[in-house]
Amino acid sequence: MNHEKIRGTVKAAASAIAIKAKTFTVEARKNVSFSRLYMTGCIAGYGLLVLADPAAAQASLRGATESLFNTLYGVVGAAGGVATLVSLINWKAGNFLGAQDPKKTTIHAIMGTAGAFGVVGIIQAIKAATSGSGSSISGV
Repeated sequence: MNHEKIRGTVKAAASAIAIKAKTFTVEARKNVSFSRLYMTGCIAGYGLLVLADPAAAQASLRGATESLFNTLYGVVGAAGGVATLVSLINWKAGNFLGAQDPKKTTIHAIMGTAGAFGVVGIIQAIKAATSGSGSSISGV
């Protein structure tokens, strides 16, 4: 009798898990189809903009790339600043994070931030050199 109760409980639990898994799969499919619809709409909208006014489309694309580079500079600056600040605090506070050498960690954080800024700068310079218009981010 006890075994039958256990089997019934296990079957009920397995059934509930299967229903949840099916629901999750349906929700995931809805999210994928929405993202595909969104991307298709974005591409179609940009295609219509190119057909309607190529100069406006080029200006829109240039503005988007400048916005992207501004965002990259912001992300690199914020992440590098946080990493450097945390490693400096760790170094001065007596290695509370347990790093092998907090001085080395701090130097690596600074060098990594500088390298990331360098890479973004090089990519921006290549973009400016190949765009033909000499466009660059003003004020950076």
